[in-house]
Amino acid sequence: MKTHNEKTNDNMKKILISICLLLCGMTLQAQQQPALIPYPQEIKMTGGKLPIDKHLKKDISIALSAQGNSGNVRMVNDKTLPEEGYRLNITTEGITITYGTPNGLLYAFNTLQQLVQTSTDKTLPTLEIYDYPQFEHRGFMLDVSRHFFSKEEVKKLLDIMAYYKLNRFHWHLTDDQGWRIEIPEYPKLTKIGAVRDSSLTNKGSKPFFYDDTPYGEGCYYTLKDLKEVVKYAQSLGIEIIPEIDLPGHMVAAVASYPELGCNPDRQVKVRVHQGVSKEVLNVGDDRVIDFLKCVLGHVAEVFPYKYIHLGGDECPTDEWKTNPLALNRVKEQGLKGVEELQSWLVEELGTYLKEEYNKDLVVWDELLAHWNDDNKIRPVIMCWRGLKYTNEAGRRGFKCISVPNYHNYLDLIQVEADKADINEVYQGGYGPKDVNTVEHIYNLNPVSQMQGNEQHCLGTQVNLWTESCKNNEQAEYQMLPRLLALAETAWLPAKKKNWNNFYTRLQSHDEILGALGYTYAKHYFEPTPKTDAEKALDEGIILQRDGKPNAVGYPSIKAYQTLSEDLTHNKAISGINTFKKQDITMPKNGNTYTIISASTYYLAKYAGSTVYAKPGEGLHLHYTPQNTKSELWHCKKINKNTFTFTNAEDPNVVIGPVTISKPTEPAAQYDYVSGTLLMQRDDGLFLNANSSGCVTWGTEQKVCFPGTWRLVEK
Repeated sequence: MKTHNEKTNDNMKKILISICLLLCGMTLQAQQQPALIPYPQEIKMTGGKLPIDKHLKKDISIALSAQGNSGNVRMVNDKTLPEEGYRLNITTEGITITYGTPNGLLYAFNTLQQLVQTSTDKTLPTLEIYDYPQFEHRGFMLDVSRHFFSKEEVKKLLDIMAYYKLNRFHWHLTDDQGWRIEIPEYPKLTKIGAVRDSSLTNKGSKPFFYDDTPYGEGCYYTLKDLKEVVKYAQSLGIEIIPEIDLPGHMVAAVASYPELGCNPDRQVKVRVHQGVSKEVLNVGDDRVIDFLKCVLGHVAEVFPYKYIHLGGDECPTDEWKTNPLALNRVKEQGLKGVEELQSWLVEELGTYLKEEYNKDLVVWDELLAHWNDDNKIRPVIMCWRGLKYTNEAGRRGFKCISVPNYHNYLDLIQVEADKADINEVYQGGYGPKDVNTVEHIYNLNPVSQMQGNEQHCLGTQVNLWTESCKNNEQAEYQMLPRLLALAETAWLPAKKKNWNNFYTRLQSHDEILGALGYTYAKHYFEPTPKTDAEKALDEGIILQRDGKPNAVGYPSIKAYQTLSEDLTHNKAISGINTFKKQDITMPKNGNTYTIISASTYYLAKYAGSTVYAKPGEGLHLHYTPQNTKSELWHCKKINKNTFTFTNAEDPNVVIGPVTISKPTEPAAQYDYVSGTLLMQRDDGLFLNANSSGCVTWGTEQKVCFPGTWRLVEK
């Protein structure tokens, strides 16, 4: 374990990397009160101003790097402050930061940084802040089993956690749909268990679209990768809680090593679909216990923190009821039935981890149902099924973490369907009917039902399950700005929170998130009013940025040159109208193309998927391009705008003749998208994608919708 000074040094390195944002003098909308999130426990505005000049910037930089005084900045260590607490005093003479722990210093800096970033006049308000968190656990969970996130992507999410004073990263490393951690003694876990045949790619309508594109090869973390992320998290003041979900949600492990399951002769594949599988570990088999101790031993050695999460949710007992080894375990241990096997397993593994590595456990709240009160191990209960389970956990003397799913799950959509943009980055894991708004998360009181047992609650977190969240852009979009609401809920007691006040402060954070390079949902940010000319100029800049002159579906080079001149000469409105009327470039006879969906409509989001010829089944979509001949199409020109496309792998599959044109039927505020086109048959029907992964002929021809395509030359 690192010493206090070593941890402080790590934090300082991260602070110095971040200091450039402070020194850039970025300014935002003025506020009557500081637009701080989370808001401090105590703040007193004293009415003065301290100029942010080059001398102050230099003093701040030197003070932070040296952890001592520099010019007008004083650093004071006071170990009597609450854990992670700090004081920030700004006067007309300078700044004093008082802290007791490395995290306290980090949070004081974050507060100072937000004050700089929300200043409009290059001054800091004079004030006195006394601040500390309500809860010790303020967290975010990322599921990397359903979709994988590289270590660099994970680091970026850790950055934004730290910025808003969150300190626990719950890393869901294994599940039915993929095993994501290297275990050298069991290499098949990442060779077989990391890869599934397909993925859930769209839940806009039934039948849900599970594509037939293999996913997960190479998608795992080596032990070296994990150590790198651990070191990075330490520099941010974040502890990681790794989760190995067991004994259910282990299909990926059983697919890799069938002897771990209850029926070793049964062929099991890594699970594709959502839901709960009856395929569980055979906890009656000593080989399974040895396997789990091996896995958890590596986890304990890599993660130098107090807690390891053992999952324990959604574990059917059907297989155990007829398995001789499981039934024998029940008899050996004097259990009342197979329902108590999980409790026994947690006691067995918890004892091992405590004795060998001095680790404590976290488990999901299902463990409460059949917990043996004679067990010596007392895990922290992560309560996801509702606030009543925090009450039950506290009443029975368990420490707990409050994560009620309909309040704290980020795979639910951000806003109601009638408020959603048709081009939402992500539709939500359960479609448009299940909504979890910023306000809903903010208004949660994690201990509201604990009835006098509030002291047992360690804190709260939000969880991002990723069955249908496939990349960092979508993850950030689902996190932000809801993560900010969670940050304040975890920091302040309910009596100090006020939604209207938070909403006002939130308005200063869209530009901060943008400047830091994050994708975020814009529903809760009030746009700055713009004239028609300003809106047209913004649109023109985007058209230029996304333009590919003379590429198929795009206007000519001359059209782009004319647009540029119009924007330069304050003729944006007329220039854009003229640009949108220009003819688009047609494909060339004899060239080979991929046909790629341009549908960004959030209930039919297939953009980037490639059309391919599926043997015996016609046209389908590869959600992830596979670079196979079945995705290539040879173009033959019939006349000016009419073509056929013959599949490179199966010449008997031909699309066409089709007439190519640009989409002109608006969808909401969208009336034009660069590079997109329609492919229309003689009978008037258009090439359309649908939610079953098929490509058929239909009537959809709106901009952004499933009848729009891109042709990319190969």
